[in-house]
Amino acid sequence: MHIRDVGGKKAIPFYILEALQEAGEKGETLTQKEIQQKLEAIGIHVSANTIRDNLSIIQAFFPNVASGNKTSFGHKTGWSFKKSDVFDASQVYFLMALVQSARRISPRERNDLMKTLRKLAPQSEGGTFASIPNTQKGEEARDRTYKFFHNLEIIGEAIECSYYIEFDKGYIDREGKLCPPEPNTHHYKVAPYRILSRYDSTYLLGICKGEEEMRNFTIELMCNVHIVQNQDGKKQSSPKLHELPKYKGFDFNRYLDTHLYGFPNTSAITLRVNKNPAAFKALYSAFGDSVHVYDDDAGKNTVIAEVEADKHAMLYWAMLYADLVEVIKPKDLRENILQALQTAEKTYKKPVAKDA
Repeated sequence: MHIRDVGGKKAIPFYILEALQEAGEKGETLTQKEIQQKLEAIGIHVSANTIRDNLSIIQAFFPNVASGNKTSFGHKTGWSFKKSDVFDASQVYFLMALVQSARRISPRERNDLMKTLRKLAPQSEGGTFASIPNTQKGEEARDRTYKFFHNLEIIGEAIECSYYIEFDKGYIDREGKLCPPEPNTHHYKVAPYRILSRYDSTYLLGICKGEEEMRNFTIELMCNVHIVQNQDGKKQSSPKLHELPKYKGFDFNRYLDTHLYGFPNTSAITLRVNKNPAAFKALYSAFGDSVHVYDDDAGKNTVIAEVEADKHAMLYWAMLYADLVEVIKPKDLRENILQALQTAEKTYKKPVAKDA
């Protein structure tokens, strides 16, 4: 076990997992005191209560973590595990997604935790995705998932080291399938600055070469992602965000805190959706696997989509995409949207005060 530059105690669960893994691979076990000593050896000083609490959390998520009999004081002892007994790739990638979307850790900390998690992931040729069914659609999802996390690794390095990246942007069709872009279209060269998670999608915040405004890109749609190299083969540096006059003092945490959108309580909702890539992207980004699409008998240019969503959140989402989607059911939601639009119409028909 060795120390990483991750700012103190944020990574304690990962250090403990690493210590347990090392012991498990050797056929050994560790007491809580021995775990505490291993942490102290790399400069992390924590209480016995902190060790015990973290072990309880780890065991709650991974029941196969081994612990022997309790001591006379009621403490569990004999901790260890073998990663092959505990983790499948889906669990590791879920943790990776949480790390990527965390708001309170720096890009350097995030990238180092990603490297640690990749070491814990089961490995096989082409990657392992144990939770994805082995069907034709499952194979497509498996390949897309592999590419997604491969993209995250490249983007993480580029953010940490301030490199430009290049990529092509694909699109989502009505079946939710990722399709590559047309040749020589939707190609981007971007200075990447932050990764964030919204709905069930993960986004890159960055600035395109030659532009000044920050944009977001859906990482699930990125194809052919790579770090840009100069003619001499060296990776091409990009400007740090604080070096750009427009973004001096820019607060990423505040940005993320004020861009929240959630769906706490779900209901069955039926939509009429335009046959438009932008509409399908918005639909699948927001509602993921809950989307079911059918032909629309009422029109050739639309389809019917059934989703699971919170009705209050859907009201605002449907208003946001009013030019692309129409709520058909439930009736009360449709009426609430109409009322909200009528209120908005009255508001915007009022003349604006001269001093506004």
